[in-house]
Amino acid sequence: METGYQNRLQADPCKSRDCHPVCLEFFNYWNGLRDDSLVPSRRSFLPEEIPQLLGSFILVELISDDEILTRLAGSQVVENFGFDPKGVNYLDFVDQSRRHLASMNIWTTHRQPCGVWALTEQHYPEGKAVRSEMLGLPLDGDGISGPLVLFLRHAVSKPQFLHKKPGHQPTNNILDLKFIDIGAGVPAGPLPTPE
Repeated sequence: METGYQNRLQADPCKSRDCHPVCLEFFNYWNGLRDDSLVPSRRSFLPEEIPQLLGSFILVELISDDEILTRLAGSQVVENFGFDPKGVNYLDFVDQSRRHLASMNIWTTHRQPCGVWALTEQHYPEGKAVRSEMLGLPLDGDGISGPLVLFLRHAVSKPQFLHKKPGHQPTNNILDLKFIDIGAGVPAGPLPTPE
């Protein structure tokens, strides 16, 4: 039986943007996890149901405005980072000047609640830069953990090698960002413009 939330979300969640079909596949899977609640339960997320997407997932737990812990990273994410970021503060991958904004945008997925879509450029330790679409959707921690956000990162460009300085910290730069209405609206007012 469809709920009001599901009825409201039959359209493309990225509306005027050309969301990659992989992001839409993830959105449709997440949307199917909801029963009568706006945000699905963590227990309802069964990675084995979508093995084709598993390598591109990042699951984060919202601890505080300064701490967003990485709880799960897919094999493709681990390969790109050059290490498994599980247990690392996700905000450590954001430039210091943008950490507050990044935290605010991620927390909005639960405070509203809503989804978040971003076009990003990641810089990896071996000097590689990749543009990706990221789609983040909230999950309820079921009382076992804090609120969670499940991100799917899908590359939309081929890697470019910018330098040969192995070992530097991976970084994630936001080029464009918008919130997605999942049934509770989106934040009012304009988003801060990425630098």
